[in-house]
Amino acid sequence: MQAAVVSVRGEAPKYQEFPDPEPVDGESLIEVRAAGLHPIVRGLASGTHYASGGGLPAVPGIDGVGVLPDGRRVFFVFVRRPWGTMAQRAAAPLEKCIPLPDGLSDATAAAIVNPGMSGWLSLKERAKLQPGETVLILGATGVAGQLAIQSARIQGAKRVIGAGRNVEALAGAAVDAVIALGEGDDAIREAFAREAAAGIDVVIDYLWGRPTELLLEALAKGFKARSARGWWKWAPAPAPTSTCRAPRCAASI
Repeated sequence: MQAAVVSVRGEAPKYQEFPDPEPVDGESLIEVRAAGLHPIVRGLASGTHYASGGGLPAVPGIDGVGVLPDGRRVFFVFVRRPWGTMAQRAAAPLEKCIPLPDGLSDATAAAIVNPGMSGWLSLKERAKLQPGETVLILGATGVAGQLAIQSARIQGAKRVIGAGRNVEALAGAAVDAVIALGEGDDAIREAFAREAAAGIDVVIDYLWGRPTELLLEALAKGFKARSARGWWKWAPAPAPTSTCRAPRCAASI
């Protein structure tokens, strides 16, 4: 089959022949239609992600959309190395193949699940968001950030604060407050301080860098916890992420 193949870490994949995947028990062969190009995919292919490893050559890609032998169109994940999803064919566990609605395009389905799950799992599994709590999203204007806003609302957040540079992207979003990260440090610091004083239960951070420094400064000086939980979910990409419940911290993907 034809595939994008990484032969040397740090070099771009090349379009070339690669052996077809060989399904094992519980797996099915899939004709690939689209594959997600996420930060983790780039990190794994380049060798900069902490989970990079395994032999080369290899095909990059961790998830995608394709067609099963019975004609069902599915989203799939957990492809065994050295195979990936950036190829004509892939093999994946049948239990990890999710049927897709007709109105959802191949490209959209392949692209949206990974960033969508980053916000959903951060809130539900790591932070264990409770109805009525307040969520601050750093980097709310990107795809992952905007999906995190929706996840927060669905899971019962009473107040959602979106922070980002492209504030126009939040014009139609379901946020209660917007912090413009394109302003100067003093203005950003003051905005964070106001929200910290009002109470923040969960922080999802897709940015790191200077915005995070300013937020931590505001929290250190004026944080007033509305509850004993005080979860923070730091979610940079493609580096490992962590979830903190002061004073403890646990690593996450």
